[in-house]
Amino acid sequence: MIQLFKTPLNESKLVVNTLDPSSLIRTLDYIGGGSHGKVYKIYNMLDDQIYSLKKIDLIDELSDISSSDQLKDNTSLLLREIRVLAKLEHPNIIRYNTSWIEFNKINRPILCIQTKFYDHTLTDVMFSEKLNKENVWKDIVSAIEYLHSKGIMHRDLKPDNIFTDMQHAYVGDFGLAKYYENSDSRIMSDLYMGAELYLAPEAKSANPVYSFESDIYSLGVIYLQLFSQCQSSMEFISIFKRDIESFKVPDKIKLMLSSEPSKRPTITDLYF
Repeated sequence: MIQLFKTPLNESKLVVNTLDPSSLIRTLDYIGGGSHGKVYKIYNMLDDQIYSLKKIDLIDELSDISSSDQLKDNTSLLLREIRVLAKLEHPNIIRYNTSWIEFNKINRPILCIQTKFYDHTLTDVMFSEKLNKENVWKDIVSAIEYLHSKGIMHRDLKPDNIFTDMQHAYVGDFGLAKYYENSDSRIMSDLYMGAELYLAPEAKSANPVYSFESDIYSLGVIYLQLFSQCQSSMEFISIFKRDIESFKVPDKIKLMLSSEPSKRPTITDLYF
């Protein structure tokens, strides 16, 4: 079906196919990306709103699959982010809007995940005097407490995956998140997950283990970076790797960075 739309971004009329979600999308900017997709700032002509759109090339993600069981497992991993996001409802977790699969110009299937757009990642504004750091920290803790209460471990907590409007924070990117449906809150893995600086020691071992306590370690690193007197990420990383004891922080934060997961506080202990 063909419809005509007039948009505030372009006063000329646009012809769109209303059966194809991508025909209602105008890409405004490339935000960034990594090993699991690229993120764009987009304008949706149907509802006149700005969103973030994550695009994942399904062929790239499934190209190394050698068996039907692996195909099933990896397809489930790709759908995990959508299914986790769709079930979450918390003021400090990015708001899921919709998702679909489209085909690009060379007929490759692309998984698209549309979420609320935020102006900055925490990485962008970490050292800005305008950032309300106390509010941001409380919001992050609140979001992770909610996730853990739902039996979900994020597994990729880092400033790049936390969004902010300078007053509040919103946790996002659930591509590595995992539900725990039994009493065993630890999982073995044969590969690293997450950014190395924020990974807990047990997650970087020869036989990586991930647990709720691993999220706590990641939060500890984020706290240090957020409230340090450093002027740049490079300065923080240099000091963190060379002399972590030089950071003057509450004892509770030091425990968050313990090499022994059992000594770390739980998320509910982190309200100061």
